[in-house]
Amino acid sequence: MSQIKSKLPGISRRQIVVLMSSALTGCGGGNLSALGPPGTGGTGFAALGSIAGFGSVIINGTHIDDSVASVAIDGVPSQPSDLRLGMVAHVLGERGKDVLSATASRIDVWSIAQGTISHVDGSEITVQGMKIQIDSGTVFDGFGSVAFVTAGLNVRVWGLQSGQGGERWIATRLVVVSDPSAVSTGLCSIKSSQYLLNGMVMKGSIAGTIPAGDIIRVEGVYSSVDNTFAVSTFTSQALGSAVLTLSQIEIEGVVAALLPNKHFMLGTTEVDASGTAYSPTNGTLSVGDRIEIEGSWQGGLLVAKTIELRDEEQRRQVEISGTIERFGGMGDFTVRGQRCDASSVLTIGNGVIADIKYGAKVKVKGTKTSDVLWVTSLDILK
Repeated sequence: MSQIKSKLPGISRRQIVVLMSSALTGCGGGNLSALGPPGTGGTGFAALGSIAGFGSVIINGTHIDDSVASVAIDGVPSQPSDLRLGMVAHVLGERGKDVLSATASRIDVWSIAQGTISHVDGSEITVQGMKIQIDSGTVFDGFGSVAFVTAGLNVRVWGLQSGQGGERWIATRLVVVSDPSAVSTGLCSIKSSQYLLNGMVMKGSIAGTIPAGDIIRVEGVYSSVDNTFAVSTFTSQALGSAVLTLSQIEIEGVVAALLPNKHFMLGTTEVDASGTAYSPTNGTLSVGDRIEIEGSWQGGLLVAKTIELRDEEQRRQVEISGTIERFGGMGDFTVRGQRCDASSVLTIGNGVIADIKYGAKVKVKGTKTSDVLWVTSLDILK
């Protein structure tokens, strides 16, 4: 993975970096400028948010066809089938005829943190200096629930920035890993000629090239002995100029601060909500609210056309279409990497219970809790 730097007209590099990290693809790289403008078959479309389902990839309520998409996970070329619930992705493509459908040309996914959990305080964990909140919408992989999250575990995290600084996040997916590599995401600063990130001192020749004041994602080797991070690579988000003219931009994020004149901060990005029904100045939006914004860039601001609050129950709703990859019975089978429990389902759409087996193509809907999807609706796909 190489360093990525970009200068684009009409908006500063920092604003671009910050938008992507606070709306939150986990602040990785991925040079989307190479994509060029969208095709002529539909309206240009960009989406950033956590994955809430499959069949087509579902992000922010939009069903996005990934069949022709170029996919990368942490900068590594991947397949659409490698995508998982709770991963935070940014998508470029075209809007379909239906406002809730689109076709992706590119999907980039970036984890925000990887390393040993150094501290657990209730539902908040510390990984590589980052304060990461676990909530009911967090997808777990490798352990059953938050009760099994303990100091000393090695994890990889995807999430959304929840504060104006770069150190506080909300986990959307948490996975136990054996890979010893370290990843940390945050706001780079310089003090006494030292490059700092989330309280760690960054070392190595690459560290000295990281731009101070940017939200960046670093990979390398962490030493707890002297709290240093030997940087092997860093990435910053870079949107192509074509994205700045797209009529459709959908972003999931967390309200970090309220500002006058119906403005607020989404991470470190300022949002103008004056054209919506929501007003940060009269209490209809609050710090910590999880929201989805549809809007566009104007004069360096993210100007919201619509804002939708995402409550806890909405965030737990999942829809997956795919093949049963493992079958241990109605109470324990896997679709698209997600463990499912359909033991309470009595009626099968387009079939009978005997049709639910390894290799069957199904559509499941339900509510996720920790690492299980509790299925409430199950259909056989013909």
